[in-house]
Amino acid sequence: MWENTRLFRSLLHISVLTNLFTIFIKHSMNQSTGDNTQADSGRKTGVRRFYVGLMLGLLLAGSIFSMLTGQVGAAPAIRPASVWANHIVIGEFRTRGPLGANDEFIEIYNPTALSVPLANWTIKKAVGCGAASATPLITFGVSDTLSAGQHFLIVNSSASPALLAMADASYASSIADDGGIAVMDDLSNLVDSVGMCATTVYVEGTALGSLTTNADRGYERNTGGSFGSCDDSDNNSVDFHLQAPSDPQNLASAPVVCADSATPTATLTTTETSTDSATPTETSTPTISTTPTITPTTTLTLTPGYLRIIINEVAWAGTGASDSDEWIEFYNPNSVPINTTGWVLKIVNPNVTIPLNPITIASGGYYLLENDETTTSVPSDQTAASISLSNSGSLLQLYD
Repeated sequence: MWENTRLFRSLLHISVLTNLFTIFIKHSMNQSTGDNTQADSGRKTGVRRFYVGLMLGLLLAGSIFSMLTGQVGAAPAIRPASVWANHIVIGEFRTRGPLGANDEFIEIYNPTALSVPLANWTIKKAVGCGAASATPLITFGVSDTLSAGQHFLIVNSSASPALLAMADASYASSIADDGGIAVMDDLSNLVDSVGMCATTVYVEGTALGSLTTNADRGYERNTGGSFGSCDDSDNNSVDFHLQAPSDPQNLASAPVVCADSATPTATLTTTETSTDSATPTETSTPTISTTPTITPTTTLTLTPGYLRIIINEVAWAGTGASDSDEWIEFYNPNSVPINTTGWVLKIVNPNVTIPLNPITIASGGYYLLENDETTTSVPSDQTAASISLSNSGSLLQLYD
């Protein structure tokens, strides 16, 4: 678009100059009184040659000027940060799948902007709930490296053929449904861990629930998918969500670098100011002045490509007036407003999907979703009678 505009301006500039020179030449040719002497004819020929040469020179200068002026492309978008991981993390895993307890995998992820050598690193599993012992699943080779934003997928050797086809490595020993998983560096330092029991040897904060049914689902680190598994608050129940169907990624998947680790790129913006003036005089020697001025300025552009709304507060047990007076509050922690068009809330147990109303939440603003307008004294942004949260635990997932 910018290139087309510049071309149009150049052509318009050339057209104006051409018409102006034509007027000059005609004006100069009419200066004589009509005498057809040899001297007068020679004078006219000389003037014609002068103007033609001058016009060609200016047109050539204008073309060179157009080629030399331009605009550098915009920097790639960088997602703003929340509590991003700055080390190798467990991106997604499951301890069983449609084919049973061995239909499992572990995906590790490098959210940083630097390559990480994995020589002699290990992935270990805790034997089970309450067990203090752990055993290694795989040990990385001396040449193994995880590049910036890359994923590495290890799969149980008895898993489904489709899952094994994606594997970057495999292991033979299955993971207990109430066990834990850990990534250890070459000095046996704990890098990251996740557990499905409060007393397992590998767990961070509150443990996740066990996966006990043979279904195509697993736990994925927030935010997940093509946005990258970037969240790391050292609390498993906060950092992971239940993903169905499973979405494992491997070395061949597109790399995604989280914002805290990305390097902002300076964008060179060229501001072009051109002053052109042409002043004809009624003499055989016209006065023409063209003065282009180019002022380049460099600005650092940080474009947010990803913004989040958080689930801020939940009333799952109702109020003193009624057990069914339930509500959910969302919060916009970003410095810019967010429009909720296309956003969806999914409630697991019971399975309910609620599309949010298309409104704009101001920076630092809230969105109140109630099952009835009389639930609270605060005016709601949306009501949905389908809100019915289990007192024994429901999973809330917010998607844009």
